[in-house]
Amino acid sequence: MNKLNVLLLCMFSLLAIYSCDDPEIMEMESAIASDFELEGTWNFQTVEGEGEIFGSPQMDKDNMPTGFVQFNSDGTGISEFSINLLNQPYSKEEQILWERTSDSTVVVTQSDGDIDNWVLIRANDELIEASWDIIISEGNFATITSVLTAAR
Repeated sequence: MNKLNVLLLCMFSLLAIYSCDDPEIMEMESAIASDFELEGTWNFQTVEGEGEIFGSPQMDKDNMPTGFVQFNSDGTGISEFSINLLNQPYSKEEQILWERTSDSTVVVTQSDGDIDNWVLIRANDELIEASWDIIISEGNFATITSVLTAAR
């Protein structure tokens, strides 16, 4: 993975951390609903990333990402998105395998070999807020926090 892709992925991670400024979304449940089912298509609403890149703390947010994650009932899916963090565009389209290992944890394995361990912060039939850590390159890392809404 070249340095630009690593930097963009890190920035994506940073943006996802601080992802809920919409008052309507803030009023939704602040935990994981007991009957929450992950299967379905979820559209990115915000992506924040926070981490350390080349020894410097970085944080950014994309309030207008495009794309979605689709979780099929057979543990397969698609992740397709385009974001802009730290003035750098980043997009990815991957087939995924996923497994919900607990009420609040989802392991997402992408076809390029990257593995993300999503921690669900809030989740219900309308919204998911999740965070996951990424390593951009040796010594460069970030936490992504993203808000996604159910596709209708």
